Amino acid sequence: SEETPVPKRKKRKKKPSFPPEIKENARLRKYWHRRFSLFSKFDRGIKLDEESWYSVTPEQVAKHAAERCRCNVIVDAFCGAGGNAIQFALTCNQVIAIDIDTQKKLSSTQNNDKSIRRGRIKYS
Repeated sequence: SEETPVPKRKKRKKKPSFPPEIKENARLRKYWHRRFSLFSKFDRGIKLDEESWYSVTPEQVAKHAAERCRCNVIVDAFCGAGGNAIQFALTCNQVIAIDIDTQKKLSSTQNNDKSIRRGRIKYS
């Protein structure tokens, strides 16, 4: 007696779950999918405001810039969410991070707390 083959079930694609701020803003969804290219440790509590999602330097680019700018003291005059400042802290002894937007400075400080070189960045 021959057994009839059981048809394979199609796997359903799982809908991505977005945090509330991403759900509310359709323009940011494409950046959500690339979050780990922006910060490899994104799941450790990295905070980004709406503008930072599309203006933060991707981590690999920031690493390259930090290697090229290796020095004793460096100024990140527009630190934003801190992507460059964190990478500069890995190659420089001191980073002076400046931003006119206090919310961005706060995000940068919080994001820096997730990095391994937090003592090297001074905020102005």
